[in-house]
Amino acid sequence: MNRVVGLVAAGALGAVLLTPSGPAHAAVPDSAFPSVGQVAKVYPAFAGGTRQTAPESTLFLTNTRCITSSMLAAKSGSVAMYSHTEQTPQTPTVWVVNFATKKKAQQAVTLSRKFARACADFDGGEVAMKVAKMSTPKLGDDRFAYRRSTISGGSTTRDAQLIVRKGRKVVVLNLYSTSKINATKFLALGKVAYKRAT
Repeated sequence: MNRVVGLVAAGALGAVLLTPSGPAHAAVPDSAFPSVGQVAKVYPAFAGGTRQTAPESTLFLTNTRCITSSMLAAKSGSVAMYSHTEQTPQTPTVWVVNFATKKKAQQAVTLSRKFARACADFDGGEVAMKVAKMSTPKLGDDRFAYRRSTISGGSTTRDAQLIVRKGRKVVVLNLYSTSKINATKFLALGKVAYKRAT
């Protein structure tokens, strides 16, 4: 199944948190996610902010068509979004999902790799994007990260994704930003997310 990539933007993530789709999802505990304080150590604007979590065992990852996402169903999972009362240029979201097998978990990492390679310089007319692989610290059994800039309707959005697999567990950090993404800060938060989840 596919979903237009725009639905994986920040607004749609909020919808996922408020109204999980499909059948009941088996959740992972809130303790598997970074606290607001841990996020604020990397991005100080989130000090005093909030963390909202919800069960979500379906992982949405952009596929090699570049403007659609594939849905990967896991046995259990949750998603967390962080927000602050003030306008902040960054919006981090973390998924922690547990797949039935290691093979299925590996498919998630493989899909992200294939997307970054296939869509490195994509021009679909109404939507154009550039995707670049990021160097990652050694985390889990496998990992991959990329940065993407997307131009649509004359405006540019930026996001980055780190996906890490440990056995059958997959941890994903997405960061949407209105400004250039600092790789060092992004990966620092990724390390925290991975450690909390595992």
